[in-house]
Amino acid sequence: MIKAVIFDWGGVIAPDPKGGWPGVLADMLDTTVQDLLPHWHMAGYRDFSRGIINEVEFLRSFEVSSGRVLPDNMSRVWMDGSALSPWPEMLVFIQKLKDKQYKVGLLSNTIKPMSTIAFQKGFYEGFEPLILSDAVGYAKPELSIYRHALDGLQLLAEECIYIDDLTKNLEPAKELGMLTILASADPKQTIASIERAMGW
Repeated sequence: MIKAVIFDWGGVIAPDPKGGWPGVLADMLDTTVQDLLPHWHMAGYRDFSRGIINEVEFLRSFEVSSGRVLPDNMSRVWMDGSALSPWPEMLVFIQKLKDKQYKVGLLSNTIKPMSTIAFQKGFYEGFEPLILSDAVGYAKPELSIYRHALDGLQLLAEECIYIDDLTKNLEPAKELGMLTILASADPKQTIASIERAMGW
């Protein structure tokens, strides 16, 4: 019996901006995402998303790796490249789950600049547990972050549904025993898939 639904944020509750943070930065530097991505990863983005290094350390490493001087208004990269416009129908559905007494969790790979904005906008209110990679020190698809979510819910994996827009992030949840759903670019289709899985 399903007792909890765990959501990813970007691409599930809110549409991801095309290109994301590297896309915004590439436009600002008049280059391509393909040119920037190797330096993005070499600068330690994975550690940045796990809260191991901070924004200043990441950007400094990026400048060294890419040989580029970053613009002063880097805050625009995080603001314009983040999923900050939730689909209204998804918010309504999440409230419906809560009204029906289901536990609703959030499991998301984040970086501190983005999660700070999301907290300020109140996007993370009402999710229990709230598992953010930059806060817990793990990032999807590491198995530990999914176990962290189950510990927070105090439920068996078989009692949970996990929804993500990336197949690679669904695989560990499935390995643990969760029912998994690949999110659609159309939130109505994602909602319909969840409702079918729950037998509604």
